[in-house]
Amino acid sequence: MDGRRCTHLQEAAPQAGARPCIVARRSDRIARFGTTRPLRVHFFTPEAYWYFFKARTFGSARAEDHPRLAAIAMDMARVMNGCFIGASVFSALLQANFMNPRFWSMALASLRTLMRTNVSLYGESFVDPWHMAEPVFVRRAEEGCPECVVMIANSQTCCAEAEAGPRGDPEETMMSVQDLFLGSVRPRGRFKVRAWTSHLPPHYTYMLHCDVQRPRRLIVSGDE
Repeated sequence: MDGRRCTHLQEAAPQAGARPCIVARRSDRIARFGTTRPLRVHFFTPEAYWYFFKARTFGSARAEDHPRLAAIAMDMARVMNGCFIGASVFSALLQANFMNPRFWSMALASLRTLMRTNVSLYGESFVDPWHMAEPVFVRRAEEGCPECVVMIANSQTCCAEAEAGPRGDPEETMMSVQDLFLGSVRPRGRFKVRAWTSHLPPHYTYMLHCDVQRPRRLIVSGDE
């Protein structure tokens, strides 16, 4: 929220009457608009983030009863380093392939490759692939594929719009997040990826806008 919008909010506040309004912003400047004490939200600690990711991934199952899967999930939590969107995307992916250690290992390898690929391009400042301050390169799991998927932007849409598929460009297709990272389907041109749908009403869907490119230079180190 920029300064102009803050001013507009301040002018509109008296007209809102008694209706509550919650405003979230990274800057402390927003605190002066509130009528109650501001609530400051902090990043997850590593322990809290692991608990969150474990709960999203295992659900009612006990992670302790699946030590191999739990070890893979813990490694993924370390790589994602507190990213909320990443936890939501990959927990849904793992849940859909529960009791499949090979798939979980492939998902971990894909996540590590995603991070290493983009750190090699942008440096250590690259920490959150879902923020997309720069185009994010995704190396496909398919062997011998010379092309990269580039995540260009993201958007949020209601569930009904996501089900209807892309309407702005007739050539833009839809792909699942599993196909994006681990599938054998080779996309062509621009396409969208349905990354994650919230289980809470109104069930917004997080979409990734992607393109296919042949990168000039990608440096990826060996497996950790």
